[in-house]
Amino acid sequence: MVVALALGSEPLRLGGVWETVGARLSGATGPDPVYDAIVWDLRAPRVVMAAVVGAGLALAGAVMQTLVRNPLADPYLLGVSAGAGVGATLVIVVGVFGVSVAQGGLTPLRLVLTGVVLSAAFSSVARLRQGEGGRLGDRVGRDDRYRSPCGDRKYVHDDSPGPGQQW
Repeated sequence: MVVALALGSEPLRLGGVWETVGARLSGATGPDPVYDAIVWDLRAPRVVMAAVVGAGLALAGAVMQTLVRNPLADPYLLGVSAGAGVGATLVIVVGVFGVSVAQGGLTPLRLVLTGVVLSAAFSSVARLRQGEGGRLGDRVGRDDRYRSPCGDRKYVHDDSPGPGQQW
């Protein structure tokens, strides 16, 4: 964990991190205020949270494998993944209803428009996370086809006439 505290956009010496952590655990402030601020205020909460989340996931996996007596058990076996999907869907639906009500009432038109807007927002975030973001011109040269902004595939052929030319 001390190595995780030392790694980041601002590289820190392991000795300085040890000194800061030791001083803070003993009740004093660190010897260097810059190290103290970076290590204790910025990085330590993230490192501790990562350790807690990792321990929770490890415990959940061990419990699942123990319950089914199978060392290769996965979340799909007990329906945990499907339950997570239902939970995510429930949160989205409740969010649509909440936004619609907050905008002045629950009319069918407002509900549909809110759903369309949230769907577009979520799908755009998902596409960016999957690496499909970028400019359209960047993708044209890599492949014979490209995706138009409407989502349909168009094909560009080398034998197609240029501007002002006839077929």
